[in-house]
Amino acid sequence: MRWEGLTGGAMGISVVGDSLLGIDLGRGRSFYFVLFACFSLMTWFAVNLVRTRYGRAFIAIRDNDRAAEGMGIPIFPYKLLSFAISSFYAGFAGALYAYYMISITPEPFNLWLSITFIAMIIIGGLGSIPGSVFGAVFIVALQEVLSHITEYLMNVGASTGVAITIAPLREFVFGLAIVLFIIFEPKGIAEVWRIIRSSFRLWPFSY
Repeated sequence: MRWEGLTGGAMGISVVGDSLLGIDLGRGRSFYFVLFACFSLMTWFAVNLVRTRYGRAFIAIRDNDRAAEGMGIPIFPYKLLSFAISSFYAGFAGALYAYYMISITPEPFNLWLSITFIAMIIIGGLGSIPGSVFGAVFIVALQEVLSHITEYLMNVGASTGVAITIAPLREFVFGLAIVLFIIFEPKGIAEVWRIIRSSFRLWPFSY
């Protein structure tokens, strides 16, 4: 808010231009294909990173950092490297978000956005690349369903009061979803997908 020379203060930063490498991003469909290509590239990078010695070191530190240090893995450099990689992912996504929104202001980055990201991680599955994708799809779909339900009730005259009451319950639904997944499926949707995939792989001998 104060460093106006860098951030633009309360007015934010405006992103000029509607093309990227000659691709017109003025239409939603064009930008979708750019996003999908970036998503595929970054997911491929993450999957292959896990297979390297760096990825195996990250997993060892995540599971038990003391045991990893006892095996000769330097904890601090690898934690610093993981923070740098995650910051790169966040910055890459932020650049795409800035290009999509045309302007960046502080208002969208609030506590609720952090809760949404945490819900995606927990529901999708901690420490799982497919889980991050499943969690994002689940939360976005849940938001759309709640939004359509509220909009429908707002358009029904007799249910206007009910819709006003339901509208703030989005936080409650998100919290309930997190609690239910922690109780019944702590490993998230990724574990459910793994079980289903294993069942199909072993069919008909899995029954």
